[in-house]
Amino acid sequence: MSIGGEYRLEEIGPRQWRRFAADARLDEAGLTERIVEMAIALPDLASDEVRRARATGLDHAVLDRMTDVLAERARRCARLMGGT
Repeated sequence: MSIGGEYRLEEIGPRQWRRFAADARLDEAGLTERIVEMAIALPDLASDEVRRARATGLDHAVLDRMTDVLAERARRCARLMGGT
């Protein structure tokens, strides 16, 4: 699925989200706010899920790596979109 005509995650930024909002007839400011909110929340939510997985016996090093990658991408997205 493309966002604003772009398929590569590393190439999706504010311009692509604005285009997506226009194409989908969404409020641009509301969409941007929600994207930032989700990006800020994601690292903690991912860590919570890893803790739950480990509590049920699922314990693998890939969980930490996945959480680190997701958290970094979320922080980058928040910065690009004007968040923290």
